[in-house]
Amino acid sequence: MIKNTDELNLKLVAVQETINEGRRKVRPRDLEKNGLIEEKAVLNFRLKQLDENPKPTGDPKIEQKIQLLSKAVDQLNNIRFAEGQSILKKLSDLMTVEVKALGLKISEITINERFDIKYKQDGDFLSFSEIAEGEQLRAKLAFYLSLIQLDIEHNYGRHSRFLIIDSPGKEEGDKNYLEGLSKLIIELEQRFGDKLQILIGTAERSLENTVKHQKVVPADTYVF
Repeated sequence: MIKNTDELNLKLVAVQETINEGRRKVRPRDLEKNGLIEEKAVLNFRLKQLDENPKPTGDPKIEQKIQLLSKAVDQLNNIRFAEGQSILKKLSDLMTVEVKALGLKISEITINERFDIKYKQDGDFLSFSEIAEGEQLRAKLAFYLSLIQLDIEHNYGRHSRFLIIDSPGKEEGDKNYLEGLSKLIIELEQRFGDKLQILIGTAERSLENTVKHQKVVPADTYVF
């Protein structure tokens, strides 16, 4: 594939020379000559396109536009963060309450303008991936419960208010977690009633009869 004007010009000169050579012959091969003329027309068209289209790289105007757009995006992110800071503060406060209810020793949660969430544990701020694997499920659960509460209590967002918890009795679901989850489910029923639905896929019978409004599906049967 020929991509620049120099290569096209060289190719064009070669084609023109071949055409001229054919014309000088007594009996030129018309079929071959016609093919070369068509090739010349194609090369001329591609050469014109390259001349008309702006170069993809090295153009200072394009670089300036990219820098300007990058600054505009950063500025818009700062404005969005400033306007939504109160919402993020509510979300981080709700998450802190929920993780403690689920048995995590986290004293504070912060959310920055890029929505990076940090968890303060033993004096250090950790990202989600730095939290112990056995605690990540609880942190996830606290996050989604807090989003739902933002919708129900403060009318922020449009959450489906339907939460699925799969296999909380696995290795990450220890006794403290299950006890915290059980208390949390009771509290959620008292606070939100029929405004929130939770589907729990587990064989852990300690969660059965935790709330008044429940539907327990036997093993090896369809839920829906």
